[in-house]
Amino acid sequence: MINISLDVSGGDLPFEERIFGALKALRENKDLLVTLVGDENLISPYLSKSEYNRSILDRIKIVDSKITIEMDEQPTKILTEKKNSSLGLATELVKKGECDGIVSAGNSGAQMAAALFQFGRISSIERPGIAIPVPTIYKSIVLIDGGANVEVKPKNLYDFAIMGSIFSKVACNIKEPKIALINNGTEEEKGNKLTKEAYTLLKNNLPNFIGFIEGREMMAGKADVVVCDGFTGNIILKTIEGVGLSILGFLKSDFKKNPIKMLGAFLIKDTLLTLKKKMDYKEYGGAPLLGVNGISIISHGSSDNYTIMNAILLAYKMAKEDIINKISLSATQVLK
Repeated sequence: MINISLDVSGGDLPFEERIFGALKALRENKDLLVTLVGDENLISPYLSKSEYNRSILDRIKIVDSKITIEMDEQPTKILTEKKNSSLGLATELVKKGECDGIVSAGNSGAQMAAALFQFGRISSIERPGIAIPVPTIYKSIVLIDGGANVEVKPKNLYDFAIMGSIFSKVACNIKEPKIALINNGTEEEKGNKLTKEAYTLLKNNLPNFIGFIEGREMMAGKADVVVCDGFTGNIILKTIEGVGLSILGFLKSDFKKNPIKMLGAFLIKDTLLTLKKKMDYKEYGGAPLLGVNGISIISHGSSDNYTIMNAILLAYKMAKEDIINKISLSATQVLK
């Protein structure tokens, strides 16, 4: 069985949301164990009131930690005075081999620091990157790096492409992911020194590399893995999120203006709900930090029980598919 540690104390919502998410994940997968890391005085009473049957509750272990690293605290505290925080202990369980992966909706900077310090980097990977599953109307794609590295070298972008491709196979069920590099144009001669050198590196070494891609083509599903530095990636993600919220806000406001529009909204309700589900980040639960020698899923601070459930199931799937070993083997390839 596969054991996933969950940082119960980390997140913006009440701790009950994360425990409920763990219970739902256990109900979905009978091959799963979950280790809840947090204040046992809060966790145990909640579980004792649970309506879930014994076959689910028996697959839960509690590791007590009264220390929480808050969202606004310096990430480096996880390495010093807050080593025994819920996030620190949850990460340590993976390092010790007692768990197969960690999920946290807490301080993402601290989570990255803990993963890098405790797991170490996979051999040949210079910079770990955050792989973000991005839902589009047509399919889900992977954007990497989503914010871990503001400045990168061409070799880092190559590593992101390799890791993103392997993750795409696991998370999005794409057999042969098409890889593209974000740029300000699709022509080979466009871009800065970094993107031009990275283009050559990817073109010479990755048969599934399809070239440069512009931001507008990304959401059309032209590529399965979109590669960029963390600065660019984070801006893209925040822009997508902002545009999506603006569109939903406009539709809600416009539909309410008159009864005919309200009737129209009712008639296309199922279509709108399907679209919302397809574009909802909650379906994936979180984003893995790829390149470290262990599974670490970074979830949004506002993750509810459904999001946490999916994050745990994603960690399970990554462990089951032995993704760390697959990345390690691919990263040792001699570059041309």
